[in-house]
Amino acid sequence: MSSIVPNWATYPERDWEEITPEEAGLDPEGFARWVGGLDVRGASFGGEDHSRNRFGAVLTRGGYLVHSWGCRRYLHHTASVGKALTWAVLGFAVMDGLIDPDEPIHRYWTGRGQLSHPHKYLTEGYHKTLTWRHLIGKRTESLHWGGFPMEIGNRWAEKRTGLEEKDAVPGIPSWAAWTGDPYYDCYSHVEPGTVGLYSSAGFWRLGQALTHIWGRDIKDVAQERLFDRIGIGAESWDWLPGSYVKDRKYFYPTIPDSYTYLDPPYEIGGNVVRSGPGWVVWSASDMARFGYLNATRGLWAGEQIIDPDWLRSHSGGNKSGASGESTYFTALGVVTTDGLPAYKHAIETRSIVQTIYSRGRSVGDPDHCGLRPSGRDFDVSVQHPIQLGITGVDHDQSTAERGQLAPGSDDDHVVGADAANDVCADLLVSASEDVPLSTDGGYDDLGGAAAVQQFHQLRFRCVERGDFPADERVHAE
Repeated sequence: MSSIVPNWATYPERDWEEITPEEAGLDPEGFARWVGGLDVRGASFGGEDHSRNRFGAVLTRGGYLVHSWGCRRYLHHTASVGKALTWAVLGFAVMDGLIDPDEPIHRYWTGRGQLSHPHKYLTEGYHKTLTWRHLIGKRTESLHWGGFPMEIGNRWAEKRTGLEEKDAVPGIPSWAAWTGDPYYDCYSHVEPGTVGLYSSAGFWRLGQALTHIWGRDIKDVAQERLFDRIGIGAESWDWLPGSYVKDRKYFYPTIPDSYTYLDPPYEIGGNVVRSGPGWVVWSASDMARFGYLNATRGLWAGEQIIDPDWLRSHSGGNKSGASGESTYFTALGVVTTDGLPAYKHAIETRSIVQTIYSRGRSVGDPDHCGLRPSGRDFDVSVQHPIQLGITGVDHDQSTAERGQLAPGSDDDHVVGADAANDVCADLLVSASEDVPLSTDGGYDDLGGAAAVQQFHQLRFRCVERGDFPADERVHAE
């Protein structure tokens, strides 16, 4: 199977070039009605507070910015969206010949002497046949096949499933050997490949194993192999370590003890273990770049960055998501945003604006391709054919995913501002703590309830208009 990128598509450079809805092939009046009918606002999943413009969403088409909501540079963790980066890091390992995804993981890493209990060693019990592909699942579904039975720790301890209290129901998988201790029970409970279940616990083990086989911080792998090539700077995002997540009881204020299953090792070979289940901190603007890479199936400015079999969109339980579709080349980046139309980022193949018409045709009409920046006519001739390598995969579908919980709390809402965008001005004013921007780009002293939000590697800069020099202070609630 092959895919094409039409020759009217472009790739953003330092920032997205904005065009009008009409230039993007949309009926401007219909688009205005669509936008006007939405009640877009900050989400409040798990008790997070994203009021006062602390959210962001971006819609692009063909590499151009069409519309944004809130603050498109607002930074916050995006729950399970980070699983898409774990997919990519695994994919690069396959591409480099570091692993065979269908071989047992214990041939590469056993965890012996590092995992907390002998029954967790990958040479023991059901782990003997556990492969990389079992843990990561398939691109066409939301299930993982590694036999790890839990999604969040507090519900496991309660012998219930569900995320927020209103969704929690009694019961756990019948095949699981439940002790009530999520820390002890984080292992494969059934023969891998026989039972499918969405499991963040399995992705935690995957992140540990990937850290071992790479022999380095997998955040650096994602930066060098992926983000550097699509214009996402190392200073503009973070990937929270598992130890950071585990040590904070109230990542979600109303869902305490969500991540008590996160077991050691938290460092392997001197490298921090990032959170394979998610918890990537980035902006909607950058997420849309990743979404657009999904739309082009791994192609960026003529370079095939990654085998598309290891590239996928993903959503997150706190109303976040990154996605792109390869028919009309629209992409979305969404950070903690409520009020957009229901859109399953990992499985949707239609554009979110497919029903908005231009010149009597839908933007979804492949014969229309109405994107017309700079007043030029564009066609749909092949720019770069992309050959998809692995057989037996339906590349017209992304992996289904129901939004997954990830850490966040009243402790970590002090991230993000956009001095270059007036819509974000409210982020710079509040009646709370001062947060200095340090000379090395990190948060020096967050103070008060925000003290735990130590994004030392995350540099936040408002540089586009030079509004805030390094020694100036901004306010955070």
